[in-house]
Amino acid sequence: MFGAADIAFDFTGRAQIHATFRRLYLELGRKIKRGEIPESEFEAEWMLISTDEPPVYRYVELIAAQNACAAFRAKYNGDKITFLCRLFAHFYRG
Repeated sequence: MFGAADIAFDFTGRAQIHATFRRLYLELGRKIKRGEIPESEFEAEWMLISTDEPPVYRYVELIAAQNACAAFRAKYNGDKITFLCRLFAHFYRG
């Protein structure tokens, strides 16, 4: 059953994409720390990496922002998240 879900939703592929981008961002941070690229070029390098990222799941981002605000006891001023939004958050990119 789990194997079928992995094939259908490509969890392994998504994990590899995440690991690749994590490595690229950490590599960028290492280059800045070592002085291999000046800080003035950081944004250009960062944007170059960001252009290849897959689209964001908007509702997952909103749920994460709401949870972060709750954790820090800050007021959440973002969009309201309904039950249906939470239920289908991992299927909608928008």
